[in-house]
This record gives sequence, structure tokens and C-alpha cells, in this order.
Amino acid sequence: MNQLPPHDRRVLGELGIETPEQLADHFLHDNNFITRFSEPGQDRVRVIVRHVVRQRSAAFLDRSHSFTDGGVLNYRLDFLIAIAVLLIFAALWRDSRVPSPPVVQKMVAKTGGLPPFHVIVREDLRLSCETSDLPSPDLSAPFVGRFSNVYLNSCETIDPKKLSAGPALSNELNGRLLLTLKLQQTTLFAGVPPPFKAALMISPREHGAMDLLLKDVLVLDLQKGSSDCSAVVAIPSADESTLASFVARSDLLLVEGPP
Repeated sequence: MNQLPPHDRRVLGELGIETPEQLADHFLHDNNFITRFSEPGQDRVRVIVRHVVRQRSAAFLDRSHSFTDGGVLNYRLDFLIAIAVLLIFAALWRDSRVPSPPVVQKMVAKTGGLPPFHVIVREDLRLSCETSDLPSPDLSAPFVGRFSNVYLNSCETIDPKKLSAGPALSNELNGRLLLTLKLQQTTLFAGVPPPFKAALMISPREHGAMDLLLKDVLVLDLQKGSSDCSAVVAIPSADESTLASFVARSDLLLVEGPP
């Protein structure tokens, strides 16, 4: 059991499991027990359980060497034990060939926390507050490239269900300015999870003024009200002066951008 990864050994400690026999008992009596471990740990747990089951089967056979000396009825319990052992082997065989459902490892934010709309990278994640070790790329994959729309405190557990659900980002926010804008109500992007690309229509309220279109807008959050909506958008820094000169005297509307 010392060959288990450190995180998996901590799981054993939390459950009070000290011997392979105790590990096998938990495995055989709890269908969800194996999901507590990392993928490498799950493989190692199955190896340990197989070894324990083989030992128990061998012990049973040693105790049953005089089977033919007595009547069959005296060994009904041995028959039941043999059937149970066969069923355990069948379950282990099946489990080794059927992939386990993906389990998202619990992650916490690094010391210092993570600001809203910060695109998460592997270096932002920790398995726990007690270690500075980075999670493996496989374990961090469900979190990397996504962001939270609220501040995440130091060592706060990150709920992947509360992170952005749209396409993962990498460096798309580089060279962009993040703004919160009040927009005209629209149903055009209903049901589209951020982040997504759009264009921003700027319609000055002065009579005869021409509309402007910012074609490169990345929407990070969209909240709808009864008569209008607000959005957190990322625009190229080059468009900052244009938007600043019109935003106070114009109506703003998100529209589909160019392909």
C-alpha cells in the first residue's frame, strides 16, 4: 500500500484503512469506494484486492483438503464461500475491463486566490492547502482554460460546475480590456454559454448619427434583466478610445460577429 500515490494514501488514512485486508473489505462492500482514488491509485487498489482475494481463496482450499472424507452436507458453508469467491473474481475481471466513470479530482485555488475572469492554468491549482505540488495535467484538465466570474479565495475548493461552460481559453484575453457594459435586451444569444464571440453595435442617440460596429468582442458573462442586460466583455485595447467616446451617449447591442 506504500506504493499508492501520496494523495491516495491520505484517503486511506482518512478512512482508517491500515492493512490490505481492510482495503479489500471496503472495496467489496462499497461500489463507490474505488472512485475516491486517482486513476493510478485505482489500478493499484485493484491489484491489492486481487492479491487479498487470492490469499483468501488459497486459505479456503487448505481448510477444505479433507472434503472427500465427510459428507457433502457438512460442507454447505464451504460451497457458499467458494461461490462467493468465484463471484468476487468475476466482479474483479469485469471491473478491470470496464472503464470507470471519469472522476473530477477536488482542486483548490493557489495561495493568493484567483481574480474573476482569470483564465485558469495548471499553476493556479493545488490538490490541497497542505502541499505546493502541482496536480498532473490529466487531473487539472477539467479546470484549465476556464474561469470563474467571482473571486476565488486562497485554498477555496473550486467547483467545476461554477466555471465557464463555453470553449476553453488560452491566450485569447491577451491585449484585451475587460469592461462591464449595460446593453439593450436581446434573445440572440439565449442559451449560449460564455465565453463566445460577438460584435457590439453602437447606436448614438443623436439624430442622424451613424451606427458603429466593433467586430471583435469576446463575451465572458451575460446577465439579463427585465428590460435590459449587462455583460462583461473583452475588447481589443485598440478599440478602447472609440468605445469610450460613444458609450455614454449611445445604445449598445450585442449582435453576431463576422464569420
